[in-house]
Amino acid sequence: MAKNLVIVESPAKMKTVKKFLGANYTVEASNGHVRDFPKSQFGIDVDNDFEPKYITIRGKGELLAKLRKEAKKADKIYLATDPDREGEAISWHLMQALKTDTSKMHRITFNEVTKTAVKASIKQARELDMNLVDAQQARRMLDRMVGYTISPLLWAKVKRGLSAGRVQSVALRIICDREDEINAFIPEEYWSLEGEFQVKGEKKPLTAKFYGTDKKLPIKNRQEMDEILKNLENCKYEITEVKKGERIKNAPLPFTTSTLQQEAAKTLNFSTQKTMRLAQQLYEGVDVKGSGTVGLISYLRTDSTRISEEADAAARTYISEQYGQNYVSQTEKTVKNGQKIQDAHEAIRPTDITRTPVLVKESLTRDQFRLYQLIWRRFAASRMAPARYETTSVKIGAGEYVFTVAASKVAFDGFMSVYTEEGDDKKGNILSQSLEKGMELTAFHAVAGLVAGECSGLITSLIAMSLEKRLPGHSYHTLSGQWKTMGKLFASMAVPLTINRVTTALFNSLENLLIPQKLQAFGYSASDALSIFGILTGMTMSIILFPSVLTNSFSVLLLPAVSEAHSAHNHAQIARTIKKAILYGLLLGFVFTILFLVFGDRMGEVLFHNTLAGNFICQLSWLCPLLYVTSLLNSILHGLGNARQVLFVTLLACMIRICMILFLIPQYGIDAYLWGMLLSYVFAAIADILLLMPYSRAG
Repeated sequence: MAKNLVIVESPAKMKTVKKFLGANYTVEASNGHVRDFPKSQFGIDVDNDFEPKYITIRGKGELLAKLRKEAKKADKIYLATDPDREGEAISWHLMQALKTDTSKMHRITFNEVTKTAVKASIKQARELDMNLVDAQQARRMLDRMVGYTISPLLWAKVKRGLSAGRVQSVALRIICDREDEINAFIPEEYWSLEGEFQVKGEKKPLTAKFYGTDKKLPIKNRQEMDEILKNLENCKYEITEVKKGERIKNAPLPFTTSTLQQEAAKTLNFSTQKTMRLAQQLYEGVDVKGSGTVGLISYLRTDSTRISEEADAAARTYISEQYGQNYVSQTEKTVKNGQKIQDAHEAIRPTDITRTPVLVKESLTRDQFRLYQLIWRRFAASRMAPARYETTSVKIGAGEYVFTVAASKVAFDGFMSVYTEEGDDKKGNILSQSLEKGMELTAFHAVAGLVAGECSGLITSLIAMSLEKRLPGHSYHTLSGQWKTMGKLFASMAVPLTINRVTTALFNSLENLLIPQKLQAFGYSASDALSIFGILTGMTMSIILFPSVLTNSFSVLLLPAVSEAHSAHNHAQIARTIKKAILYGLLLGFVFTILFLVFGDRMGEVLFHNTLAGNFICQLSWLCPLLYVTSLLNSILHGLGNARQVLFVTLLACMIRICMILFLIPQYGIDAYLWGMLLSYVFAAIADILLLMPYSRAG
């Protein structure tokens, strides 16, 4: 019986192919290249038309002797090395090294290690493609010429042991150029602002990004950010524009070698080497229960996204049967025009799409399964219909500023039923109802940003105090003493002050959330509740709080003065400051109380064209004396080192308002909140005065 010799590259593939071909075939492995340039010589005769000089690779002598012996016994020799230019060159080297009749040598290739593919390749045996062989030789000679020419120069000029290469030197140049660009980059400060808005009927808030005015407005520094936030404090938030549409997300292309490496690194955390090793195992063959040894994926070294007609038809049939005809892609996925590729092989795909990852899971290692599942899903997705999204683009007006937000929901999942890339499953803004122009929204405060800002300001202040030597003199005798003193200040003053401001912001956010809900419980519709709340916070409070600009300025001046008097034990000065603060606060407060009582209704009509706003101004006018006095007294208490007491008073005052919101608004409406505000400031003012009485008496 005639004997046939089949030579493959790897021993693993040898075992798989031997099972497919039977006893009439002998299968051997070359273990890669068998000939190469000598390491001790240049190996290229430049003067003789760049004639290469090849020698047997060290350690391959016994292997070649065995192959020559088998070749002499064979009637036909099939060179079945990998189906690329490197494999083509290995076959040519084998043909030269075997030293036998070349007429009985044939070249066969198969893109997948399956019984069908291997037997079909025998029938389609061909001659060597010398164009591919020459391409490999040219590549190899360029590697040698660049490496052996430039590497000695690197040893002499830089460091011995360094190497140069046709690819690595160019890649290194790109990296260096990029590093130079990074080093030359001049960073510019920028800030971003996001707002969370409560939509009536929605459980989750809508997250919108700050856009600017009528044109995009970049925020370059902290001052600009503070100015914008100040202008937004009492704004009315309203939807000014709503656009609806549809977005299509196309299915991904099948994997090439590079895209497989990238996706495996991103989703599976595999290194390039690990990905290629596992892919090689899946390609060469795995012992699958019930099917024997079979290659699970096509050839792994490819730059093409092309799929054979048979594989494409099988995939579409499978998708139609398992998911429905509407999930089958109506177009063929191809590579983008203009891309330079060899297109010698198909894309990386499963050899049989019906062999799902679940079916072969028990036959694979954990990492083999994860990689095969990735390849299977990507290929199946590439033959599926695009995903469709319903999109809603919204502009939210806030005074002169605009926030933008884009919300979407999946209308048809398409290929995403099988495969999702990183980020696809991240939930953005999702709406259960339609948004309409003119709809008012409730804004949540940026509490997280406030916390970060306060903490950074706190740390900066402590460092500044250290550098400016504003801590007590004895603190600087030793480094440990300095840090000990700063630690005490941090615990006694800075932390409570920071917590105070953050807590206030948190409670304000909670109030903004609860008031519209409780107004609905009182009997208002959602739109009416939001409208009333917007008038109160966006219109009325902006007027009531306007005079506090003066008291806040006084507070800034009072803090260092009181602190200095306290350090000097000047109780008389502290007492005078307390009395003046109360006097000026009450005087300023009563002036504006009368002003708001007399002209409040007129202010509402002129400034906001809203009668309810005028009514609220009149009702809250009595708040002015308490508001202004409390602001001044809090500053004095901070200067005296009573930050903890101020924090405690603030918490109790906030709890009073929260209780009024929770329990009385459902019974008495918005008036309950107005009285709650008045009561909380009465409590805060009385508490501050009681805390300051010992200092006043001492004076």
